[in-house]
Amino acid sequence: MATAWRVVDTSAWIEWLTGSPLGKKLGKQFPDKPQCIVPTIVQLELSKWLNRELGEDQADQVIAYTQKCVVIPLDTSIALLAAELHRDHKLATADAIVYATARISVRNC
Repeated sequence: MATAWRVVDTSAWIEWLTGSPLGKKLGKQFPDKPQCIVPTIVQLELSKWLNRELGEDQADQVIAYTQKCVVIPLDTSIALLAAELHRDHKLATADAIVYATARISVRNC
């Protein structure tokens, strides 16, 4: 049976990195790097949070880790689907981008 591809949202990364009770549960569900899809918007949000909360060195280490995953840049097809999802589901822009990335990427994997 093939391993499932997963998109990991910024909030899940933060919970995992802080070692919260939820993060410990989520950590067990994190996919291996070759099946872990990381939208570039998640890298942006993680970098902002990490620099503010833990410092530049930790931010660099985590972003380096995410770069070993499957990084999906924001392109026109993702942006247009995100706009549709934003409109239809009243999602915040970043959430719509993550959702659109998941829909397009998992379909193409």
